[in-house]
Amino acid sequence: MAARRPIGCECGRQLGEFEGTLLRLGPALPYWGEIEQPQMLLALQMAQREGWRHAVRCCFPPSLHAYVEQSERGAFMDLMPWPPGSRILEVGSGLGAISAGLAREYCVFALEGVEERARFVDLRAHQDGLSHLLSVRAALPRSSLAPKQFDGIVLNGVLEWVGVWQPEIPPRRAQLDFLISMRRLLRSGGAIYLAIENRFGWPELRGSIDHSGLRYTSLMPRFLARWIVAGNSFLYRSRQNVGYRTYTYSYYGYQRLFRAAGLRCRETWLCPSGYNNPQEILPLQQDVIRYALRRHNLHRGAPWRQWLKRQLGREWLWRLFGADFLFLLESADA
Repeated sequence: MAARRPIGCECGRQLGEFEGTLLRLGPALPYWGEIEQPQMLLALQMAQREGWRHAVRCCFPPSLHAYVEQSERGAFMDLMPWPPGSRILEVGSGLGAISAGLAREYCVFALEGVEERARFVDLRAHQDGLSHLLSVRAALPRSSLAPKQFDGIVLNGVLEWVGVWQPEIPPRRAQLDFLISMRRLLRSGGAIYLAIENRFGWPELRGSIDHSGLRYTSLMPRFLARWIVAGNSFLYRSRQNVGYRTYTYSYYGYQRLFRAAGLRCRETWLCPSGYNNPQEILPLQQDVIRYALRRHNLHRGAPWRQWLKRQLGREWLWRLFGADFLFLLESADA
């Protein structure tokens, strides 16, 4: 595997300062995360003394153990065009499960804006001997990273939150600027992996919690969602999550956003179990979807049941109402 090289800034110098093996670039984001800040600080203290896995078992609820621990959350990398040793940036690396999995094949820079989470990833990399994983505490798009540094960029559940951290501009504009900045970081031939919910997906129609902390707000017109959230703000996962700024889109809405950012969609997959649990990944192609349906006895049952199952194999239906999307993006100039 290629040696890990430092991240650079636009002026050509190495950017930021190291504290041990944690690289800090500029100011941190306000705390937010899966557990409250005092509990996270306790987890960090315990991880230093007794190991990060022990800290997870003691300080996180059981429902989050697999989410934090399992590097299999990076199983999508088998679909990526990145050769071994590629230089990969994960933005919003959280507690490091995906970055840890990717670091077995690639040189990974795990960028996280929250100080406590970045420190956790750093401890994880050190304790597991992941020499090709560097934890970087920075808040993109505020960080001025040099262009054309990375062979691949991972945006797993990140784009929908960008509007929260830039309240001074409209959410879609913030998301567009963010995607443009990601495109500029790609080397020639590089690709972006982006995982996100379908605004009108089956889980959302069934009432799953939206990023507002409420049900069904993604289905509403934006003005109505803003009005509903203004009267029922739960500050979901962050004290900065005020108003309705966590935009998701339909399949066609994402395509328009990508084109406006100068990106081209190379591949699209569906992830029925959710992008944070990529056990089943289906290409958005009619033949493959029908194959998956045949596994569920397409040709058995009453004639009306067979007819209904055949309708469920229509590609347009999955584009409109399928579960989470996984996109592989490249520069439109490539």
